[in-house]
Formats: sequence, structure tokens, C-alpha cells
Amino acid sequence: MSQKKKIYIFWTKPYSPAGCVPIAVAQIMSYHEYPHSYTYNGIYVDWKEVKKIRAYNMHYQNESNSQMAAALLRGIGNGVNIYYGYRGSMGLPSKAKRYLSMCGYDNVKMYWGKNESKALEMLRNNKPVFMSGVSGLLGGHAWVIDGFRISERFVETKDSNGIVFSSNKETKTFLHCNFGWGGKADGYYTSGIFDTKKGAVEYDEKDIPEFGKSDSKYTWLFNVITYNVNK
Repeated sequence: MSQKKKIYIFWTKPYSPAGCVPIAVAQIMSYHEYPHSYTYNGIYVDWKEVKKIRAYNMHYQNESNSQMAAALLRGIGNGVNIYYGYRGSMGLPSKAKRYLSMCGYDNVKMYWGKNESKALEMLRNNKPVFMSGVSGLLGGHAWVIDGFRISERFVETKDSNGIVFSSNKETKTFLHCNFGWGGKADGYYTSGIFDTKKGAVEYDEKDIPEFGKSDSKYTWLFNVITYNVNK
């Protein structure tokens, strides 16, 4: 799902995007297909059908799926108390934490900072992670981390005679980010350096309509939300 997904059938402001916080929460809920039953405004959400919408233009292809996605996003938007403007939205990670608990997720916790260890623990247990950060003074965003890679290399230092006098192992973690922009900027980023302006270390396959760089660098006020799912 993409943040460009509109919720026109439930909202009167025609230029409101769905919002990054609802998109991130929706992606986590859709992945787990939990709660088992989700209904908003009389529309039942079929998780398997909703997950077929991978990019913005796909919501035109199936009216039923589009209505389900819109119902899901509007329901989450209400649940996390999103403020919708004409060109953007504003939501808080703390509200996402509360809403996941309301939907039956267990042991939902929010941590300040990048908390790489918490994120990796979640990912190793096949649970995508809610992440948020701030770019500049007001440019906040929420997204999902859904994979990781750990790169190791050995570095040797030699003297002028070619004799090794020191060696050490360098380890670097790369986190796979889904920014909720219909595929744009998705890929592997060095942990803690979520610079969509510079771009990913490795982008996803270009099999979706939107890809490439964005214009933000998220560098501070990070939050990570962890949880358990009892299905």
C-alpha cells in the first residue's frame, strides 16, 4: 500500500493522502492478517485481497479491493487520531502503539532511538517493525522495516615491508525499509542512516511503477515499536 492511497469515499478533503502512520500500521496488520476480523463503516477487510495492492495506481484496478483498503486506512486513521490536512497529515507513533494494543497485539512497546537490537530481534522472529524519524524541524515520517542484512569484512593493516601488524573485523547492518510511497526509495539502508535523498545502498527490483530517491533524510527523534502476535 502507498501513502498516496486516497480515502475519498470516507473523507471530504479531496487531496488528503492516507498518512504515513496509518500506512505503516496497515502494512504490519496486513502482514500478520491480524486482527482476524476487521470492519469499518460496514466494509469487511479481506487481508489477502488488500495485500494485492502494492502501488498507488493498482487501487484503480479493483473497486472492491480499493474500498477495503480505504476502509482499513480510514479506520486506522481514526484509531490513531490522525489530523488530515488538504496536502498532508500528522500522526504520533505513541498513538500507533496504543492502536496496535487495542487491536489485540500483545506486549506493544515503544522505544526512543534507533534501537537496532530491538529491530533485529523482531525481524529474526518474522515481525516487521514500525519505525519513525524526523527530517529537519517538522518533516516527520513513519515507515516499516521488514528485513535486514549483516555484512562482515576483515581489514588488515600492513607496514612498509608488507607485514601485517593489525587486523580487525568490521560489521555493518543494513535494514530494509518500506517507506509507504508505492515502492519509491524502498531498499536497504545503513542502520541509522535513512537518507532517501542520497538513496538506498541497494534498491528493490524495479518491478513496480514508482521507484527511486526521495527528498528526505531522517536523522533524529527515532521511535521503534515492537509487539507480539497471538494468533
